[in-house]
Amino acid sequence: MSTFSLSMLTILISALSIALLIKSDTKRHRKTDNLFPLSSKIRKTLGWTSLLPCALCLVLANYTALLIWLGAVTVIGWLLAMLPARII
Repeated sequence: MSTFSLSMLTILISALSIALLIKSDTKRHRKTDNLFPLSSKIRKTLGWTSLLPCALCLVLANYTALLIWLGAVTVIGWLLAMLPARII
């Protein structure tokens, strides 16, 4: 698997799980009607799922994709957290 395709796949997996975590945050959506509650077990599973691509990059020994994933997930997480609750 090429570095580009591996990094894009891992970024997509992590970004989706982070987006679901932010969408289901009850404190974030306290003042809006945009509730998407999930149980704590599912939220913990999503948290570990967002970190799972790191293990994939390490097992495949693709350290370039690991660094790309690490930087992209950090930026995506911050950008999603900064969005207003009514958007996400």
